[in-house]
Amino acid sequence: MGGKMARWRHVAALFIVGGLLAAGCGDDGKTTSAPATTGAVSVATTGASGPTTTAPLAPKSIRFTLATQVWSTDTSVYSSLPIALGYWKAENLEVKLDGVAGGGAAVQLIQGGTTDVTISGPDSSDWIPRSRGLDMQAFYNLVPKYFSYIGVPDDSPIKTYADLKGKSIGVSSLAQGSIAMTKAAIKQAGLDPEKDVKFVAIGTGAQAATALTTKKDVDVWGLWDAQYSIMENATGVKVRPIRADIEKTVDFAIPMSGRASKIKEDPEPYIRLARGILKATIYALANPECAVKIHYETRPETKPQGVTDEVALAQGVKVLKDRLANMDIRDLPGYPTRKWGETPAAGAQAYFDLIMKGSASLGAEKFEVTDTYTNALIGSINNIDFKQIEADAKACKR
Repeated sequence: MGGKMARWRHVAALFIVGGLLAAGCGDDGKTTSAPATTGAVSVATTGASGPTTTAPLAPKSIRFTLATQVWSTDTSVYSSLPIALGYWKAENLEVKLDGVAGGGAAVQLIQGGTTDVTISGPDSSDWIPRSRGLDMQAFYNLVPKYFSYIGVPDDSPIKTYADLKGKSIGVSSLAQGSIAMTKAAIKQAGLDPEKDVKFVAIGTGAQAATALTTKKDVDVWGLWDAQYSIMENATGVKVRPIRADIEKTVDFAIPMSGRASKIKEDPEPYIRLARGILKATIYALANPECAVKIHYETRPETKPQGVTDEVALAQGVKVLKDRLANMDIRDLPGYPTRKWGETPAAGAQAYFDLIMKGSASLGAEKFEVTDTYTNALIGSINNIDFKQIEADAKACKR
């Protein structure tokens, strides 16, 4: 992609000591901000019974690129809540936030050195290859449960992956990271994902719905949890999910990742970025209705139009809850010993075993799965006051 890729910059979230600086996007698409100020910021350190003491935080900055250009409520824990609730500001962290179309595009930006972190499934062909010198590493397992699957209208004759021979699968873009896992499920069903099916870019929302229901450009959708909810909200179409057994073994679906060398060189901005997102996650789980209201206030362009505020809220909550269900670790093996963002070795191994089988190009790669993630930052990321955040959320405290 490089300089030729048309990057869609939503807005830069700049959090500097002493206040939240106004940030905006001019006609040229570049971010502008007020001059930074300086001051003292502290963060709690953890004792035996929780956060106990404070220590000054030096200012840090990080570039954060989302693998989507649609910042609906399912993205609120990293696109709006850490901003509106001051979580990154409290970390003395300047976050330069933007988005591109698809995980592959985001990973290429990391490879090119123009961003530091993305949230993307590690199934992109640009994520894995060590043979090309890319040392991508996950440092926070944001969405452990597998979230992407094929879906059809209720009256479709397609019932299983084995019924996909000769069919077209509609995806948001051909850079969509979950395509590799879909191919793995197709292969497990006895089909050849390179010959028996075709992937077609159909976009998202109402556009994706009509590509199947009206235009008949595709036979099934190959989208994901929140996107199906968005599509149903926009068109009323009811989606019947078709799930694969292999999804149950996955415990490593959408991590936050960057270059291992940079994470090792200076882990602090990565810790602070993820810590703000974890706080936002706990807040949203405790009060999704309040989280959606805050998201709409922060990102008003994402609020559904042409419906009442009550309907808009209900639609946004449905989308957010669908994503939170796949982020919540409290029903996973090992909790509460298992920490938020932790990557289990078996879950990661299962994930890569599947996608390597589903991709002819990736299948030739040789690498150690343990090199693709680190849990070294998890203790520091989990250094938050969970009970206080939940109390704030239940009171809808801003």
